[in-house]
Amino acid sequence: MSGPVRHEMKFYACYHQYWMIGTLDSDDEVPQPKNVTGERRIDVTRKARVAKVETYYQHGDVNLVFEFHEHEPPPEPGEWHEVVENSMRLANEVFLENMDFGSAAIPVPGKPAELAWWRVRLHVRLDRDAEGVHPVGYDEVRETHLIQLWPAARSKPEVVVQAPEEVGSSWEELGIVAAETIGFNDPSRSLVLHLGDSMPEFTGEGLQVSADGRGVRVLTSGWGEKDLYGAGISFTRAFPTEASGWEKEAEVTLTGPGQVLRMVPDGSTWGTELALPEGESGPWHVVVHARGRNPEREDGEYHVTVWPAGCWAASRERPGSAAHTPGTIPFALQHGALATQIRRLQG
Repeated sequence: MSGPVRHEMKFYACYHQYWMIGTLDSDDEVPQPKNVTGERRIDVTRKARVAKVETYYQHGDVNLVFEFHEHEPPPEPGEWHEVVENSMRLANEVFLENMDFGSAAIPVPGKPAELAWWRVRLHVRLDRDAEGVHPVGYDEVRETHLIQLWPAARSKPEVVVQAPEEVGSSWEELGIVAAETIGFNDPSRSLVLHLGDSMPEFTGEGLQVSADGRGVRVLTSGWGEKDLYGAGISFTRAFPTEASGWEKEAEVTLTGPGQVLRMVPDGSTWGTELALPEGESGPWHVVVHARGRNPEREDGEYHVTVWPAGCWAASRERPGSAAHTPGTIPFALQHGALATQIRRLQG
């Protein structure tokens, strides 16, 4: 190898992890990870043939870049959220697996070899879109792992760049009350959002608020052959309702009983109940965003936000108020996690 050998790919992280497995061509089966402690970003098993790599994504594609070097490379420049090292044993390939039984293989350069010790240096980068691209409460993060490997004797794990303790804002800071997924069935023609136990009545076609003001019907047709996913988040305060990367499907005020907004797709056997702020009696300001009708995206998404309408009026009167400053949502609610939770509900 005259220089580093590089491989780039996307691999699906599942339950905040994927596995790197170093094994021999003669093995009939790839060994499953055992006896990992879960205490490090790269946690290696006792025999060092398997490493569990933790991810910030709960579920979603991680951009992986493998670099094989003959000797220890110099520190990689750039802004990295975290950099850690560990040692494991590799042979001819690095197998990748996840808990959904997804798999891939990366060839180790050079002639066929027995298991030998390699040093593994993992760089983690998290990229976010600018504020205003997505509706409030939607934090789309792209996670990249640069994995540098070189032959080296076994040595202790090392933290080169320490990750910050907090990532994103807390629910309390953002005024989040609850977040729920919307379980679309296929096909679905509409999404009804309503207050109270009973489904409100609608007459006519298209986007419509019910006569009693308890509900709104949003049409979900016209997506083509693609899956629909959705999420709803309720807040104690108001936020700007514009998002450049999405279409605004509806912005309405609903009035009705109870502390729950029900989100019911057409044809669904159940509706998701989104808790509303306690101590508030409404009316409620509801905004529905959508994206994905263009053929470039493989799926379509709906994002519902709701807060007390009084907060919305107050925030419009005070443009410099904190209600106009969107924040980021915790990683547990970022895009990959929500989308996969919905897939699991449907599957």
